[in-house]
Amino acid sequence: MGTRAGFRGRWRSLSPLPPPGRLRTLSLATLANTVGTGLWVTAAALYLTRFVGLTPTEVGLGLTVAGLVGLTAGVPFGGLADRRDPRALRAVLQLAQAAVAAAYLVVGSFPIFLLVATLDALLVSGNLAVRAALVAAVGGPEGRVHAFATLRAVANLGVTLGAGVAAFALVADTGWAYRLLVLGNVATYLVSAALIMRLPSYPPVRRPFPPRPGRALRDGRFLAVAGASAVLSLHWVALTLILPLWVVTRTTRPR
Repeated sequence: MGTRAGFRGRWRSLSPLPPPGRLRTLSLATLANTVGTGLWVTAAALYLTRFVGLTPTEVGLGLTVAGLVGLTAGVPFGGLADRRDPRALRAVLQLAQAAVAAAYLVVGSFPIFLLVATLDALLVSGNLAVRAALVAAVGGPEGRVHAFATLRAVANLGVTLGAGVAAFALVADTGWAYRLLVLGNVATYLVSAALIMRLPSYPPVRRPFPPRPGRALRDGRFLAVAGASAVLSLHWVALTLILPLWVVTRTTRPR
């Protein structure tokens, strides 16, 4: 018994999952969601170029346009999360993202890819804003920083697990192997939505003073941090899009 208890104690100290409670439920939803992220981003560039038939230029252009359009969704969805229950809103967005993720299975041309990628980017941007409101509600005023840090560790674990599974599809390098990753991504959205709905509802909190529109755009320090974060986030594009295409098309290294 002592050995078993000691093992459980060591596992709890190493696991990024928090003790049972609302934050653990949200962590499990995040884990499911980010496993799907790892499945998709690891193989997306190769799936779209080797089996859908898009060129690397079309993939890059489509994702660029989609990303720029997607930026417009963060503010309105964030405002909606302030006026509605962020739990229910995020669950709905997860279901919508599952539908859009499944749509990659029917992409066969650049216009369809651009449409699907744009819808995906809009939902991703809006979902991130709603997620922030939900995490703040779950963590509370005193526990928000801890909640965000916990979910970041869980997200890193989820992406790592998803990428590890996706490696098998890269080795197989068949259309069905990549399609299974797409279906896996869809399934993780559904699991995440179901877990989120296990949380209690969070009715909007009335604010004594409504926020002033455009206040963030007048905060120089906030804009500086946002700009620096944007530059640092370029590594994500390099690792998930540029590097895979370069390895496959310009080198003799294994996928």
